[in-house]
Amino acid sequence: MSGRWRIFLWGFGVSCVGSLPPGILNTGVAALVGNGGVVAAVEFGLGAVLVEVVLVRLALAGMASMKGAARWVYLGCGVVLCLVAFGVKGWGVSRLPFFTGAALSLINPLHLPFWLGWIAALRRRKILGDKDGGVFPLAVGAGTAVAFLVYGFAGGLFVGRLGMFRGVLNWVVVLCLAVAGLGQMRTVFPGRRRRLVRLLPGEPPPVSLLLMADETAEAIERYIHQCEVYVAVQGKSEVGVCALYRNSAEAVEIKNMAVIESLRGKGLGSWMLEEIRRIADRDGYTRIIVGTATVGRQLDFYLRNGFSLLDIRKNFFLENYPEPIVEDGQVLCDMVVLERSVR
Repeated sequence: MSGRWRIFLWGFGVSCVGSLPPGILNTGVAALVGNGGVVAAVEFGLGAVLVEVVLVRLALAGMASMKGAARWVYLGCGVVLCLVAFGVKGWGVSRLPFFTGAALSLINPLHLPFWLGWIAALRRRKILGDKDGGVFPLAVGAGTAVAFLVYGFAGGLFVGRLGMFRGVLNWVVVLCLAVAGLGQMRTVFPGRRRRLVRLLPGEPPPVSLLLMADETAEAIERYIHQCEVYVAVQGKSEVGVCALYRNSAEAVEIKNMAVIESLRGKGLGSWMLEEIRRIADRDGYTRIIVGTATVGRQLDFYLRNGFSLLDIRKNFFLENYPEPIVEDGQVLCDMVVLERSVR
C-alpha cells in the first residue's frame, strides 16, 4: 500500500468513526432529512465538511494558541451554541443551511482538540509527515461526509416510519447544542477542577515549572523540544508539568515531572501519573519509564505508584551536570531507571 493511500485510509477511518457518535452536526443532518429537507441537509453537511477540512489543514500547519483571547473565544462559542439550541425548535436552519453548517462546524468545541491529538499521534508513529497537508484533510472530509450520509439515511428512515416522533430528532439536536454550549462556557469558569493540557507546537514551555524537577535550563533545553509537554491546570492556575518523550515504539519516558510545592503530598502527582498512563494507552505504548535519583522523595513516590527497577545509570548526575547536585544532604551520583506497564 502506498504512503498516500495509507494516510487517506487513516484520515478517512478516524474521521468517519469519530463522527458517528451523536453530536451537534450529525444530528442536525438527521433532523433536516427527517423533516423532508434533503437538499438542505446536503448543503448543511457540505458547509460543515468544508470548515472541518480547513481546520484540519490549519492544525497540520501547527496553529499557535492565543491564550489571552482563548477564554473569551470559548465563552463566545458557548453563548452562540446555547442561543442556537434555544432557537433550533423553530429550525430556521433550512433557510441558510450551508452557512449554518459552516458556522456550527467552526464553533464546534471538539474539532481542534480532537484533530490536534490525532495528528500528533500519527506523526509520532511516522504515518503522517509534514508534506501530507493535502491528502489527509481531504480524507477527513470524506470520512465525515460518509458519517453524515449514515445519519441522513437513519434520520429519514426513522422519521418516515414513525411520523409521530418527528420532533424527537429536533430535541436531540437541542440537547446536543445546549450541552456543548454549556460545556464551552464552563471552560471560562472552571472552578477547582483539574485537567492536563497539552501545549501546542510553538507554545513556550513553562520553564519555571520544569526547573522544579531539573537543575538547569541548559539541561531542559537538551530534551524539551523532542517532548510532548503537558501542563496540569487546577482552576485557572498552572500547578504542574510533565514532558513525555518517545523512547521507543513500546515505551514513553517521563523526562520531567513537577508539582508546585504547595500541592505536594495532596494527590496531584499521582493524578498526573494516571493521566500520563491514559495518554500512553491512547497512543499505543505498553510501558512508561522514568529516571530519578537514588535518594529523595521522588524514588519513593514512583515506587508507591507501581514503578519497579529497570536499570541503574552509573555517575549520571556527575557526568551530565556542571555542578554537583545535593539532595537530602547527599551528592547525587547514579540515576535509577524505573518502569511500569500501561495496563
